Amino acid sequence: MRSIEVKGKTVEEAVSNGLQELNLTRDAVEVTVLQQPEAGSFLGIGRKAAVVRLTEKDKQQAETCENAEVVGEEEHEKTEATVADTQAAIAAAEKFLRDILSNMHVANVLKCQESEDTLHFNISGEDCGILIGRRGETLRSLQYLTSLVVHQAGCDKRVILDIGDYFEKRKNTLILLAKKTAKRSLLNGNAYELNPMRSLDRRVIHEALAGIKGILTYSEGEEPNRYVVIDLSEDYQPNMPLPEELADLDDNDTENTAR
Repeated sequence: MRSIEVKGKTVEEAVSNGLQELNLTRDAVEVTVLQQPEAGSFLGIGRKAAVVRLTEKDKQQAETCENAEVVGEEEHEKTEATVADTQAAIAAAEKFLRDILSNMHVANVLKCQESEDTLHFNISGEDCGILIGRRGETLRSLQYLTSLVVHQAGCDKRVILDIGDYFEKRKNTLILLAKKTAKRSLLNGNAYELNPMRSLDRRVIHEALAGIKGILTYSEGEEPNRYVVIDLSEDYQPNMPLPEELADLDDNDTENTAR
């Protein structure tokens, strides 16, 4: 490998002089600054030139550096393209939703929150209940259509469409149902079957009661009539103290939810 020491008024000038002498490009050499330039006195006394050492890289090292630069440029371009696709997808989804809301004459406020892997659209307004439908079926259909718009625009992020925090409220309702029914089961020594529900809702029930002493949950039946059974586990004992998670619940029965 060739190596030379070169002077110049500045470090940049010294490097440029060395590259011309070696007939190489900047990415083909390693640069070591041996001396920084000094201006000296106003008469130039004590002035020092910049001194650098240029060492030619071996072929493999030069290719590695070149490949790294290419990869870096590609990643930068990819990131810019992803951001552009995401913004285009958000704009397309918002237009799609606003057109539907306008045709239905529903006054609303539409907002979108973006995370690393999710686009969360939230619609709020007094007349938005019509968009939810029975047990949220209309809302889920609208969410599915919105996700199609987003994906067709080139964005692969997961889409969540919520109306007045319906899904969060639904989740809290299911958790309360699960705990109240589990408490009834422990107090009465009986198993209870909940009404049929979607797989996502059943998962909320299972997760809400996981780890509660004396309680076992499992699903039975075939879709779309599959339901959760809240049963007694092997560690159940008659008249056992209620677990802390259930002790503070009121004793009102849940209506039309367990059988």
